[in-house]
Amino acid sequence: MILRKTDLDHMCSSINEHTSFQGNINCKTPLYINGEFTGDIRSTERVSIGPKAFVLGNIYARSLIIEGVVRGCLYVKESLILRQSSQIGSGRIESTRLEVAAGAKLCVDQIKISSGESIARKA
Repeated sequence: MILRKTDLDHMCSSINEHTSFQGNINCKTPLYINGEFTGDIRSTERVSIGPKAFVLGNIYARSLIIEGVVRGCLYVKESLILRQSSQIGSGRIESTRLEVAAGAKLCVDQIKISSGESIARKA
């Protein structure tokens, strides 16, 4: 099978359920995690944390959607969406837009919603 550039543009990296990974990830494609991950994530694209995921580490991303458990700091350039099943603990949150669904559990040291200038330099 031959993949064209347009096919590759829609692909994403993933860590699926029943998979665990330790280390740091730097990616330029969307990332989906629904397993266990320990380490920092730096992405220039969207990061999605699935409902069965457990992430221990900091996340730097353009946009972030969380349905699972995250323990660490979140630095998001654009939008951060916390779904009903999400559980966020420890650290801080920096984003330009934050959407929290009813039922989401949030226990962090600091939340900063800003214009995005300082966040853009970190990610």
